[in-house]
Parts: sequence; C-alpha cells; structure tokens
Amino acid sequence: MRRSSVETKKRIVSARDAGLSSDMVTAIAAEDWTDDAFDERAKVAFRFAMMYEAGHGISSSVFDGLQQHLTDPEILELAAVCSHWGARARAAIAFELDD
Repeated sequence: MRRSSVETKKRIVSARDAGLSSDMVTAIAAEDWTDDAFDERAKVAFRFAMMYEAGHGISSSVFDGLQQHLTDPEILELAAVCSHWGARARAAIAFELDD
C-alpha cells in the first residue's frame, strides 16, 4: 500500500509525544502490529485499523476482539480516528505532499 511519508513521520512523532516506548515506536515505524511491545487491546485496535483502511469490511473475529477490549463508544471513536487519518493520508498522496 502506498503511504505518505509525511503522515508516517507525523505518526512516529505523535507516538513519541504520547510517551510510547522506543520499542513501540520502532514497531509502528515498521508497521509491525504484532510486536510484543503492544498489549492485546492495542493489537486488536491495529488489526481493526488495517482492515478499516483496506476498505474490505471488518471480520467478525476482529470485531469480536474489539468488543472484548473496547466499549462501543471507544470502537466508534477508533473508526472516526481511522476515517480522519485515512482521509488526510489520501489527500497528502493525491497532492504529492511529501517532506
């Protein structure tokens, strides 16, 4: 998948600013959502975000995992955040906004 390096850099800076460990930041930069640096709650949120971004629907197993770890309002907020950042990334790619 084509990604905007501007958005990738912003994600990494945001992660550091939020206090994530260097192991987590490294895993985010590598897009390794299965890294042991993340707990199961984060991993299921990452799986949801990747499926949401791909636009092919959310599998029942991922949705079931979300419901085990997040409340309904948190799931809705996660979908809203995915929509927001996905739109920003698509705009950055479309307008070739890089470095």
